[in-house]
Amino acid sequence: MASSNTTQELILVPPFSDYTFYIIEVLIKTILALIFSCFGVVTNIINVIIFYRQGILKDSNNLNFLALAISDLFCCFFALHGGVLMIVRKFFETPEYRWNGGTMYACTSVRPKGVFILITCGLTAYIAIERFVSVVFPFKVKQIFTPKRSFFVVCSIYIFIVVVSYPQYLTYFPSWAKYPDLNTSKLDCIFTGLITIQERIFYRYFGAVVLKIVTVSIVVICNVTILWKVILSRKFRKLSTTTLSTNQGESNSKPPTLETSATSGKEKAGTDDKNSREKRLIRMVTLLCVVFVFCYLPEIFNVIFFYLSETKMHKYYEDTVYAFSMLLEILNSSSNILIYYNLSTRYKQELQLCVKKK
Repeated sequence: MASSNTTQELILVPPFSDYTFYIIEVLIKTILALIFSCFGVVTNIINVIIFYRQGILKDSNNLNFLALAISDLFCCFFALHGGVLMIVRKFFETPEYRWNGGTMYACTSVRPKGVFILITCGLTAYIAIERFVSVVFPFKVKQIFTPKRSFFVVCSIYIFIVVVSYPQYLTYFPSWAKYPDLNTSKLDCIFTGLITIQERIFYRYFGAVVLKIVTVSIVVICNVTILWKVILSRKFRKLSTTTLSTNQGESNSKPPTLETSATSGKEKAGTDDKNSREKRLIRMVTLLCVVFVFCYLPEIFNVIFFYLSETKMHKYYEDTVYAFSMLLEILNSSSNILIYYNLSTRYKQELQLCVKKK
């Protein structure tokens, strides 16, 4: 019993001084968040333009990546807005200031960003499912994932996340609140009482925990299956190539004519080019999913450990882990252009063409 009390006291002890926590908060929530979000806003605008130019009605992949770029764009925009609010709050806000920086930051930056983060999670899971089907059923993927069906699924994901997240916005609304101690009124977020605290907690945990766990699990399962299928296909291809070369060496058939060789060469080149594009697309989606899982797992562990387990720890632990998790979410939404440019030849050519025109 004494050891458990000692452990609890150690957990409740602040991990560092108030000044150190202030520096960490300013560095992560202000400086790094502003840098990543500014970069993300610019790069996702570029992504939207490139995927739209490639034709969203011709290929469902372009439509999916365009929808993901739009969601990431709004994530970075609200993160940029939150970074500006944090600068005002940390460096310029005074007791006489006519607004409450903390609650306004939560209502106008954190919550809207959270909606588009969930949309990004849903779209990433859908893209992973499509790549999974393309590997497992390569001859049926174009029939299953048509541009019209993809458009319907993408819109459904947007609508579902907005509907699920909407009850959280019924709890607070921006309004002028009286502060008798300061003899003034401030712009603040006022509790409405339209839904109960229990309902708010349910919707919050459903969005912050259940949806993220489900989407991350889907992404992991799909990519592990894709990797396993690719390894099996490589082994089968090696075995087939060895058997074919052995049979050709043993056969005494007449040599092929020049016309037959040219035709077979063109067919082989076309097949190799198609396979190469498919492999690059699989690598690109896999890398997108790896970055997604890496950036969202800390946030899931944070919510489970601090909220669902009811572990009592000092507030600085929770806030520091949350700040790092928030930064990783912004990084996920702003880093996709690096993956597209390095692994997609069409994206690189289209981007270079746009730059040359300007």
